[in-house]
Amino acid sequence: MFISDFLDINDPLLTFDKFMEGMNLNKYLKNVPKHYTGRIRYNSIDMLKTVLFRIYVRRIYITSRT
Repeated sequence: MFISDFLDINDPLLTFDKFMEGMNLNKYLKNVPKHYTGRIRYNSIDMLKTVLFRIYVRRIYITSRT
């Protein structure tokens, strides 16, 4: 089951995700240290997309208020 099954094709989240998939995000995440112990490390690309989408949504909210 995927989240895209529940979202409309015009949803900003899906549009943002498709846009980000077209970019090579690995070049921005070259110096991530290796993980050897403890919990399994999060997916760096998914975390970057989450943070960037939050910034994107916040800017839309702020500009729509003014």
